[in-house]
Amino acid sequence: MKKQLLLTLVLSLMVILAKSQCTPDIPPDGTHSHLYPDTTVNLPHASVGAAYGGDMQFYIGTDTVTGGYNVHIVNFIIDSVIGLPPGFSYATNPSSGTFPGGTTDCAHFYGPAPTTGMVGTYPFTIYGKFNTIVNGIIPYVLQETVTGYKIVIDNLPFITANGSTNFCQGSNITLTASVGSSYLWNTGATSQSITVSASGNYSVRVGSLHSDTTKVTVYPLPTVNAGSNVSIPSGTSTTLSGSASGGSLPYAYAWTPSASLVNANIQNPTTVNLSTTTIFTLTVTDFHGCNGTNMVTVTAVPNSTISGAIVSEQNAAVRTVTLNVIGGGGQTMTTATNGLYSFTIPSGQNDTIRPAKNNDVSVTNGITTLDILLIQRHILNTTLLATPYKIIAADVNLSGTVTTLDILLIRQLILGTRTSFPNGVLWNFVPSDYVFANPANPFPFNNYKYYSSVTTQTNKNFIGMKLGDVNNSWNNTIAKTDYVGSVNIDIPSGNVFPNEQIKLPITARQFKSMSGYQFTINWNPSVLSFTSVKNAATDAEFGLLKQQDGELSVLWTAENATSLDLADETPLFYLTFKAVGNTGDISPVSITSSFTPIEAVNNNLDLVELKSNAGTVSIGQLTIDNGQLSIYPNPFNANTTVRFALPEKKEVMIKVFNILGVEVAAYKGVYSSGEHEMPIGTKELFVPGTYYLQFKAGDFSKVIKMMRY
Repeated sequence: MKKQLLLTLVLSLMVILAKSQCTPDIPPDGTHSHLYPDTTVNLPHASVGAAYGGDMQFYIGTDTVTGGYNVHIVNFIIDSVIGLPPGFSYATNPSSGTFPGGTTDCAHFYGPAPTTGMVGTYPFTIYGKFNTIVNGIIPYVLQETVTGYKIVIDNLPFITANGSTNFCQGSNITLTASVGSSYLWNTGATSQSITVSASGNYSVRVGSLHSDTTKVTVYPLPTVNAGSNVSIPSGTSTTLSGSASGGSLPYAYAWTPSASLVNANIQNPTTVNLSTTTIFTLTVTDFHGCNGTNMVTVTAVPNSTISGAIVSEQNAAVRTVTLNVIGGGGQTMTTATNGLYSFTIPSGQNDTIRPAKNNDVSVTNGITTLDILLIQRHILNTTLLATPYKIIAADVNLSGTVTTLDILLIRQLILGTRTSFPNGVLWNFVPSDYVFANPANPFPFNNYKYYSSVTTQTNKNFIGMKLGDVNNSWNNTIAKTDYVGSVNIDIPSGNVFPNEQIKLPITARQFKSMSGYQFTINWNPSVLSFTSVKNAATDAEFGLLKQQDGELSVLWTAENATSLDLADETPLFYLTFKAVGNTGDISPVSITSSFTPIEAVNNNLDLVELKSNAGTVSIGQLTIDNGQLSIYPNPFNANTTVRFALPEKKEVMIKVFNILGVEVAAYKGVYSSGEHEMPIGTKELFVPGTYYLQFKAGDFSKVIKMMRY
């Protein structure tokens, strides 16, 4: 009866951690007694390392009828609790442990943080008694023993993984929580184990108090590109082009099948000669061991050969021409001295062969004043260029027309003010079998050869045209020796003091029916500094690019396909220098081919031999010993001075003659011994040109050339 009575009193139990006293919180329920939780729910588990607290709620009933007796419950007294874990205890509310009938009361079970040695299950028994009055007059004490309750001490929850928590994308891992009464993962799962495949922090609450967290890192895979599928001639090799992105550097490359590669463990390996179609797989492994793959197919197809030569219009081999196969072939080669080329190309595919050449050591090789005159006459329609190849060569800016702009560009190239034609192009090419719709106007034209469904073909030649060279003079092995007549260009000598300027007239002789000339003037830049150049009889153009190096490029062509006749000693142009050297320094001033080659052309477009006489410029104070004679400055513009010295008193006779030998001035007088000066100016020499001064003093006689500009 006592056992049944106690069980009817049990109602509820709730968990309140780390409190020393509980709070009754179940409502009265008339005469019935309650205890909560029941033995099925039981007290909450304890965990290692965490202080424990758990409550039992009591409701003590009042009057009841049992077995025909009227029983009045006075109170219930807890005498003791046996079987709690070591160090655990309990406290009641009321603290006396006496629960009056008709009240709600509670008992709080508590204890310090358990150690791992205390892990286990601890059943406990509550011993107590009911004080009652039966039928209103008989006191009766009912002893009661409550069993079936326990406190379970669990280890702290922990998570184990069935592998590394750092792994590559595409894999997964199973996380398992330690054994407990219940599980709640931060993913929402309530099972003991979960499988994850994404980076993040994963935590689980085991039971109701504690949880554990583990970090999972998922590395991204590298993205791999093995390149584009390619077709190659059977029996040849190719280079694979692998690449990777993403993942974590550095990458390790591995190609298969390795037997078909020279080195399978580099990014861009070369295949062996392939005779069958092969699929190559590239595997890229990154720093974390994650890998990605990609495949490329190399198709080995039967071969065809296309060959030919690059030649000039005069059938001379053109070397160092780069030919590119555009299309499935994807090949490049450069012609040797014989101008030949040959490509082995997969049969049946469509390809274009395009030649190019912009690597002349001398960009002006084959380009001279004569070319300018020929193009000028073509534009003026007086003498047309004879072939479509020459017309194409004249179009140096690739505009599809031949204009004065082309002439301007050629002049600039000869003078060195530009190093190439527009777009860096120096050559153009036409297939030798190309048929021009109008040879007199060959634009537009094909500078490539297209092949549809390639088969073996030979003698597929190209005609190469050096832009600007319209007389086919491009040839670095043959000198120009077929001259018609000659022309002289002279540079006078002169004297100048330090830091002063000297003006030199550049004069011509035998300048008859001339249509153009070009050359380079050289001097010593440490002695003379170029100041200016001024045209006279010809309207020449000058390249100043290398003046700091003591070089001046000169080019002149007669306008409108005409020619020019000049009297001997006529200045073509004037050069002005400043003396920057020291007293006693001497600089030659000469005509050379050091930058712009020497060339002269007459009205018939014949090459005329250009001869030159170099001059010298001396720097320093004139010193005159007895019997010496000097003129300074010379050449001169307005005035000059004749300086002479006599050992003794003598009669002096000075005469000046023009270029025709006609006496234009005479001076006579008696001079004492020593140095003397005699000024001569425009009054006597009023016409610019060349003069000769004759000096006589006793038995001493000397003639000096003078030039006035």
